[in-house]
Amino acid sequence: MTSGSCSPVLRAVGLCLLGLTTALATMLPSLGAASADGPDARASGVTFTVVGHHGGAAGPVALSGKYAVVGLGHSLSMIDVSAPAAPKRVGYVVLPDAVESLTVRERYAFAGVAGYGVYIVDLSEPVRPRVVGRWADGRDHFTDIELRGSLAYVSAWSESSTARGRAALLVLGVSPVTKPGMVSALRLPGRTADDVDLQGDHAFVALGDGGLAVVDIGDPISPYVGGRVGAQGYVPALALANEHLYVAEGGTPRLPDPRLPARGLSARGLSARGRSATTGLDRASLFESPAVSDPPTLTALDVSSPARPVEVWFEQLAGRTADMVVAAASGQQQARLVVAEQPLLHDDGSSTGGALRLYDLTDPARPEESGAAVPPAAALLERVAAGEGMAVTTAGLGGLSLFDIADAEDPAPVGALPGPFIPAACDAALSEGVLLATWSGHLLALDVAHREWMRPIFDLELEADACAIAGPHDGTLYVAAGSTLLIVDVSDEAAPTELGRATGPEWGTITDIAAAGGLVLLAEVPRRALEQDHEPLVGGGLRVVDVADPTQPREIGLLDVPEGGLEGVSAYGSRAVAASESVVHLYSFTSGPEPSALPVEIASRPLAQLDRRGPVRAIAMQASRTSGVVLLAR
Repeated sequence: MTSGSCSPVLRAVGLCLLGLTTALATMLPSLGAASADGPDARASGVTFTVVGHHGGAAGPVALSGKYAVVGLGHSLSMIDVSAPAAPKRVGYVVLPDAVESLTVRERYAFAGVAGYGVYIVDLSEPVRPRVVGRWADGRDHFTDIELRGSLAYVSAWSESSTARGRAALLVLGVSPVTKPGMVSALRLPGRTADDVDLQGDHAFVALGDGGLAVVDIGDPISPYVGGRVGAQGYVPALALANEHLYVAEGGTPRLPDPRLPARGLSARGLSARGRSATTGLDRASLFESPAVSDPPTLTALDVSSPARPVEVWFEQLAGRTADMVVAAASGQQQARLVVAEQPLLHDDGSSTGGALRLYDLTDPARPEESGAAVPPAAALLERVAAGEGMAVTTAGLGGLSLFDIADAEDPAPVGALPGPFIPAACDAALSEGVLLATWSGHLLALDVAHREWMRPIFDLELEADACAIAGPHDGTLYVAAGSTLLIVDVSDEAAPTELGRATGPEWGTITDIAAAGGLVLLAEVPRRALEQDHEPLVGGGLRVVDVADPTQPREIGLLDVPEGGLEGVSAYGSRAVAASESVVHLYSFTSGPEPSALPVEIASRPLAQLDRRGPVRAIAMQASRTSGVVLLAR
């Protein structure tokens, strides 16, 4: 990776202007001979600050006036939906990781950030939302937030069992918003906690494959589990209206939990209904198989007595419920349950379901489906928010969709914000206010002259997945696309042009690029010659290409490495450093007008001698007349 590019550390969701997020600095004495006049890299006290963000998967969403507040990758974004056919992002604030949960009250958004805690964001200036408070915690996931007065109730869980337990209900004090703090934390009898709703002095928490927990929160300082509703299927979402709790269950293949009841929802005081009120299906028959196929269902529980929920309605669904909310009654419109449904795949390869569904809650004990709308192509609905006459859904990398739900019998999609939602930015380079990045099979250019708002310039689709890039050098960019080196003229930022390419049947998969003078150095890992398991491996090592004439690049040769392949390469002056997962190699090379000789290895060192902390994923190099520094990202 050249000094002007970002490393594959940027494979996190979205793309931030932050060059190297994790690095191990190691002094290599052999670098002292490097011929360079660059600054001494031993400076300390450097602070990296994220100043811009673009892309990322669309996650939780909430409505606030004419804005949809959306977790977009590592940002909390403000989307103007006053013109539903043309939603527009007007502002955002960057957070340290993916936004998992979101609720809005008045001018503040409360966002659960994976691995970091709950952030409170002031939305009073939609073009410049800003963080005003943060409650930090080491749990992995913060899946839902419900507000009541000066308290926030947060469902959370960790992927590994710790002293804190996996699933928990957290109670936070959020007044003042600038100083949120812990009031209490209750361990729950489940592996995950995915959703929470409040009714009177009780909180209902979806425990995933652990069913439903009923928590007494009459004393927020000392909440306790007052009951539990077991479920055979996974419970991903809850919605509450008029003393009735709507529970989505199932839709994913899971083995039954032997600690839970054998069939369906059950709890102390839960009535045993043998047949569905709406489908006539024998409920028990849905769960006969010991390896449950987990059919998706929607159940209504009467929670007027929260400690003794009673099932009053049940329906088998065509698709899997990903999220649901209640759109409150307003004007002539009755309260409605809005369900974001994903398709259910069957053993024969067919699928059913996959729509935005509306249920009339005039009789909350007997919801009736009133209408459904099919989302735009490729949109796999994940989260939903609903307001007066409008529903907003997010679909991960499928973007944002808006639905007109004023007519409950005929909801319809009316607009979308398709992105670009970059799933995995791989490498990036910055040159004169233009950020060039690779992701999947694309080369993307962004105008970052105004860092607070990045403007897409072009999105060039390539023939293969692109990862590493080097440059631009005098308007020329070098791009690795699989086992092919592409040379692209980006001097006209609006019209990139391919100048030339180099590849060969014996080339491996290119993992990184370094450009020096008229040479391009390619780090390779081996690949199967014909992508078949029985085919021999080809490539792997340091490949050298003469690019003095970019229209006719010429391969000079390949330097093998004993460990087979290289993960990264960087060049500075007449030195190059490359790394596999376990060894760092130092090379000397000549990049004259007619280079012909391969670089010469002058040193190598196993990473075990350098306090190894994991396999190398990227590498960068800087050298002065007296010393050199290699940065290894792991």
